[in-house]
Amino acid sequence: MKLFIFLAIFIVLIPIGVCSSEKKTLQAGIAREDYPPFYFKKNSDGQLTGFSIELCNLLAKKLNYNIEYKRFPFARVLHYLYRGKLDLSCTMFNTSERSKGIIFTSVPHAFEKIYAISTSKTILKNDFKKIKHKNIQLAGIRGYYYGDFIKGLNLHLVANEKQLLKTLISKRADIIFSNKKTIVAISKKLGNSQKIFFSQRPVYNGPNYLGFSRKTEHSKSLASQFTKELVKLSKTEAYKKLLEKYHLNPPKY
Repeated sequence: MKLFIFLAIFIVLIPIGVCSSEKKTLQAGIAREDYPPFYFKKNSDGQLTGFSIELCNLLAKKLNYNIEYKRFPFARVLHYLYRGKLDLSCTMFNTSERSKGIIFTSVPHAFEKIYAISTSKTILKNDFKKIKHKNIQLAGIRGYYYGDFIKGLNLHLVANEKQLLKTLISKRADIIFSNKKTIVAISKKLGNSQKIFFSQRPVYNGPNYLGFSRKTEHSKSLASQFTKELVKLSKTEAYKKLLEKYHLNPPKY
């Protein structure tokens, strides 16, 4: 009888959340400026969408997680991931430097092309692996990765793509580096009438991964879980349609 009363009291005192199937929320960091086709706000309702958003949400749903997206300048996204103030990023190049504070999924989910962009067609005929002329001003985003060829070059850094494009238009930079679709979208938003040109070939074509802060609890397990679900998803028609929707090529691994 005493045992029965003890068990009854114990059950009553158990917090409701322990027995519930309530989803855990993960904090995902994305840059403050829209970055199509990976993440951007719809003009109609302001809802956040894009390839990486849809993909992350699909994976999270399968694993019984919610994702809350937080927007900061990209350099701060990196800093917050290193410090554990964010749990993950849904779109990121995997580099040796970043891997010190971030655990990446074992497989990528898309490839991203980075182009050299200028208001002069002539200047884009240069071999970008040999651009070292001090009179050519280069600019990019603080915290971004543009491939190893950029090492050793004097790159003027700004906070976001809007500032980057303004730097080019105002002639404070001869060449900027970015995602083509992003720059086209921002150019339209700014009402820019000046012609901009893109390099014929991307200067960098690299795989995008999901990355989890090493400071987040069970980060290795999270990376493993999301990797397994990503591999499963990559074999489905839903994944193929998602790539087609945003005009992206499937990664090869």
